[in-house]
Amino acid sequence: MIRWVSRASQRSLVVATLLLCFTAMKVWSQDVALTSADGTLTVEGRLLSFDGEYYQIRSAYGDLTLDGSGVHCQGPGCPSVNAFIAKARIVGATALGETLMPVLIEGFASQEGLDLRRVERAADDFSLELMNSDTGEVVAEFQFELSDTLTGFAALEVEEADFALARFAYEGTKFGTPRVLGLDAVTFSVAADNPMRAVPLDVLTQILRGQVENWAELGGPDLPLIAMGEVDEVDDQLTATTAFMAEESQTLSGQVVDRVSDDSISIGLTRLSDPGGAVALGLLGGCGVGFVASPQNLKTGDYPFASPQFLYQSANRKPRIIRQFLRYLATDSAARDAEFSGFVSHNLIEIPLEAQGARIANAVVQAGNDVNLQDLQEMMAELRDAQRLTLTFRFRAGAAQLDVLSNANLDVLVHHIETGRFDGKELVLAGFSDGDGGSAANRGIALKRAQAIRSALLARSDLLSASDVTLTPMGFGEAMPLACDSSEFERQINRRVEVWVRDLPQSEN
Repeated sequence: MIRWVSRASQRSLVVATLLLCFTAMKVWSQDVALTSADGTLTVEGRLLSFDGEYYQIRSAYGDLTLDGSGVHCQGPGCPSVNAFIAKARIVGATALGETLMPVLIEGFASQEGLDLRRVERAADDFSLELMNSDTGEVVAEFQFELSDTLTGFAALEVEEADFALARFAYEGTKFGTPRVLGLDAVTFSVAADNPMRAVPLDVLTQILRGQVENWAELGGPDLPLIAMGEVDEVDDQLTATTAFMAEESQTLSGQVVDRVSDDSISIGLTRLSDPGGAVALGLLGGCGVGFVASPQNLKTGDYPFASPQFLYQSANRKPRIIRQFLRYLATDSAARDAEFSGFVSHNLIEIPLEAQGARIANAVVQAGNDVNLQDLQEMMAELRDAQRLTLTFRFRAGAAQLDVLSNANLDVLVHHIETGRFDGKELVLAGFSDGDGGSAANRGIALKRAQAIRSALLARSDLLSASDVTLTPMGFGEAMPLACDSSEFERQINRRVEVWVRDLPQSEN
């Protein structure tokens, strides 16, 4: 039986990985002395970066950034100013470094009119060089050292990497808000000839523990059920899927896909980005609400096991061409690159209300005693002429802080507002709650969440308060549930703030 690591095993792996990185990782920064042009002042320290224009060093006075045109550099770590090549060292998840990231770099090179060359050093150790198409001169080098997400975090920790490729979020603020390269998802998959097309959400834990032994227990044929990727010590579905995304072994992942694709009695954890011949099952909540790993549901966060793929970066100043590449990641071209690689792009799209019939029907069906027809009518009246944006904000379980993806979504929305995409529009920040408590209280809680998102957006940029965009927080309580309220896991899915866009009344434009 193939098994993935448990949460406890992950913690042990983090410690072991950090120790390994501290003791075995080579040091790439060196001591230098920077002397002013008139020779009157010299600052010594450890060279953190040189971007072709500025030196950044760690000195006795703290981290300093000095203009390269005004100083002379002495020491073995001094770069060649005349033959400068912008370099970025990338450490982390093999699955991203072998697939998604190279395609993004290739797309950027094509946009800039540069040639691309791959230089192999060893397994999972290579460089992508960007060259002037006329002279063949190398202008930038992306150096890859690939293994797993935890090693990427460890490399950033000891300042041995410029970027970390991560298949799951770093729980903390040390590395700042990451960029989302693309979206993936954990799926529960079967062979194409298996008649099952959906399984209940509340039995996934039992399946992963190996406690479901026959498909008949799930309403299927009377055949044995073999779970591939069974997880020990599973606390809940999120623990299991986090453990799965932490597993970086491409060979092991491929074994699961191959087995599930060929064996009609197997069910396995697979990745949407690498399905092989397996078929992803739908998931059913206790009240019949369905979840499908569609691109739209991954973008909105409406599929419970969506998995953003992150790019974390160090604090040091990046060379100009590396900064240009980072800006490229926010373009539609980069979104197409992500989709070409098998991932779902994180680009922002608008969903008309008429395309959300299933959600609206579910809102009517699931309305309880505390949600009356008037509540639903008021919500529909507000959103009737609006379109939903594929950005959803959620808070950490039991906390007032946004989760990592939601923090990244703030940056995405701020970018689109600042670049004028929503000029003359109203953005409705629609807060929703779970079904615990009374209707009035839930509407109040939902409104506070929406107001918190508005405050966070305004705090992100000085330009927003003066922009030609209206931000309107509203609280709709439990009026449009995405899931049942039968478990904390499902209640967490319902607690969210959506973003809707609509035209302002003519008099307000």
